[in-house]
Amino acid sequence: MDNLPPYVNNNNDQRRSTATERATDNWICITCSYGNPLYTEQCQMSNADHVGPRTTVDMSSFTSPTTIVQKSTFVSQTSKTKSPQLEEENDIMDYQPALSPHVRTKHSAQNEWSCSECTFLNANDDEYCSICNKGIRPNSGHQIIVSGVKCNTKIGIGTIHLKNGQDKHNLLNKIRTTHLCSGEATTIVRFVNEIELSSYLVLDNQQQQLPTTTEISRRWVEVLNNQNNKQPIFQILSKQFPNIIRVTSYSIEELLIAMNIGVFQIQGQIATIYANCNCSYFEDLKAQNINSDMLFCCIATQLNMSEQERMQNATECKQKASDLYIMLQEQRSSIDTNLKQLKSSFYTQINSESNMAIILASYQEPSIQKWVRINHINVLGHLARKVEQLSLRLVVKPIPKEMTMRTLTSQSIFNNSVKKNRSNRRSSCT
Repeated sequence: MDNLPPYVNNNNDQRRSTATERATDNWICITCSYGNPLYTEQCQMSNADHVGPRTTVDMSSFTSPTTIVQKSTFVSQTSKTKSPQLEEENDIMDYQPALSPHVRTKHSAQNEWSCSECTFLNANDDEYCSICNKGIRPNSGHQIIVSGVKCNTKIGIGTIHLKNGQDKHNLLNKIRTTHLCSGEATTIVRFVNEIELSSYLVLDNQQQQLPTTTEISRRWVEVLNNQNNKQPIFQILSKQFPNIIRVTSYSIEELLIAMNIGVFQIQGQIATIYANCNCSYFEDLKAQNINSDMLFCCIATQLNMSEQERMQNATECKQKASDLYIMLQEQRSSIDTNLKQLKSSFYTQINSESNMAIILASYQEPSIQKWVRINHINVLGHLARKVEQLSLRLVVKPIPKEMTMRTLTSQSIFNNSVKKNRSNRRSSCT
């Protein structure tokens, strides 16, 4: 901080008084406003050549270096035909440091960066040091130098190229996450060492015998001509939805090929690929005889409603969903383009036996950010809570008549983890 150029009072009268009453042998640099001894030909801070007469400045009137002024303005050279008397008068008036947006105090250090060459504090808006023009603004508070970034918005993945291994270590172990804000939406970005891309494979016919994950893996390699050393992992998403397979890939190129293909056949069934999706669930849906289209209508008509409106206006929510559902059934081939795009961005499926629903929503649709922030929706008059993971359920049967539900759920095997149960002599423990 000792080498920082001091703040110069911008009051002209005081400066005249300073120059005449308490003068010291200094001249002011027109580049950085730093006071230099008269015997120097170059500024000790910016290395700029001395221009103009040696002007005397009162060094004792400078404020503390915690307040800094950058990019001072020099306005004297407006005319080369000024009289010597006028020129002498303007020698002091013209060296006026402009109080620019770059003024910083010790309370706003987070908005500054220190030059590695001359230690001058620069505003974050400046890419190069305003004094020496040699220092370069660090890319972050952790001094990480990013040499390149390549993003693929189609799958929501970016690759960052760093200068060295230490920067990579800091990014993975110290920073870990960051937030990207766009309007009302805020996206949390995680930094990871190895890419794990989750996509979903939906088989259309649940009535037929479903292929095994081994058969799906083999067909995936055939269709995509996969030559990667590390093969994807295929897992059934849930016993409640056995036709939906989570695919964990380790190659961006492989997933892009899969997205371009979109669908493929396996053992007579159509498999559809959903990539870059948000996966969420509804448990214990209370609405009777609801299907996937109606569930979509409930979601679509409540995306722009507040949480309070969804909770309090059950009748309105139900009516809007019903109207949209009728329109979809009657005008399926001529629905609005935006609505058609929104519907194609959602995949909904309901398990009527367990009253559960799964929703896959593509991040490529801008409205999906609204869906991600929603915690509840009103499903035909009943409030349903959205969850990111399904609860584990256990069916116990037969239960001896003399055993109470309390005795059953308090068994040590459950380790006090039963949240609720149904007492119809078939215990569904969650």
